[in-house]
Amino acid sequence: MTELRKMSLSELRKDLKSQHGQAAKMRLTIKLGKEKNHAAYRALKKHIARSTMVLTEFEKKGLPESETPTTLKRPKASAKKTKDTPTSSKKAA
Repeated sequence: MTELRKMSLSELRKDLKSQHGQAAKMRLTIKLGKEKNHAAYRALKKHIARSTMVLTEFEKKGLPESETPTTLKRPKASAKKTKDTPTSSKKAA
């Protein structure tokens, strides 16, 4: 993820386009039975999803094409609130 965030928007778009082409070729070879490595296809799809997410984040921030998005600060994750659950006590009948 960090290497994706260091890329400029134009580099990220170019990389994403090549990944889509690579996934299409891999999908075809898997269906034809030439490729046996399904895990590589799944990993590629996950990488495409991550790249798309990062690209969408940068586009929402409105960065210019030439600026590298490493200057963006991610919001801190808030601590999850936990509810105290009372222990259930059964009444004696």
